[in-house]
Amino acid sequence: MPTFSKQGLSNDPTGLGVLVASTTAGSGTLIHNAVAATSDVDGDYDEVWLWAVNESTADETLTIEFGGVTATTHTITVTLPPKVGPIQVIPGFLIQNNLDIDAYASTGSKIKVYGFINFIDQA
Repeated sequence: MPTFSKQGLSNDPTGLGVLVASTTAGSGTLIHNAVAATSDVDGDYDEVWLWAVNESTADETLTIEFGGVTATTHTITVTLPPKVGPIQVIPGFLIQNNLDIDAYASTGSKIKVYGFINFIDQA
């Protein structure tokens, strides 16, 4: 029977959010590093839930590099209005295989990403 445990993001051990400083694709700010499992046989996954807040006075674009950096294959881009939020940007997607979730923004140090993972162990 699977077990679930709610955990913080690997790059946010305090729960205070990750400030997205990067503005460059391929070298985004680390949000989370996924569990090491590599297949359904291992049964381990991270279920990722992320929200973002834009502290700027203008719209900002946030791009999440979800396990890779290939546009349209591994990226999710959202436009965040100013001073509104938190806005959900990742609604429980699964990831494993030590893949990183990184983020970059149209302007550095204006967006904070908050969230948690549900660690799923099917063993």
